[in-house]
Amino acid sequence: VCCFRTLLSPKALWTELQQIESHLGKVPKPKESPRPIDIDILFYGTESVRQPDLEIPHPRWQERLFVLAPLSDLTHEIELPGNQIFNIAEYLGCFPNRHNERVQLI
Repeated sequence: VCCFRTLLSPKALWTELQQIESHLGKVPKPKESPRPIDIDILFYGTESVRQPDLEIPHPRWQERLFVLAPLSDLTHEIELPGNQIFNIAEYLGCFPNRHNERVQLI
C-alpha cells in the first residue's frame, strides 16, 4: 500500500499501472489465480469511478487484511466518496477475516 499524488486521471493511471504489471511479467489469467504482480487502485481521493474495467474505490478493499494492515500504517481514517469517514483501526478490531489471512511483522 502506498499513497501518492498524480496529475493523471483515474483511467490514465490505471493504464500506466497495467503497463507496469505487464513489464513485471503479469499475463492475463482467470480471476483469483496466482500472479507475479497485481497493482490495484484502492482510492482516488474521494472520487468514485464505475467502469466495466475499473472500479474505485476498489470493491473488495475492506475484505483483505493484506490491504488493511499496511493501510492502517499510513492513516487511521479514510474519507470515502459521499463524505463518509471509515475508521480503519476500529474496523481491524472486529475484522471478520473470511480469508483466514495472517500478517507477519518483519
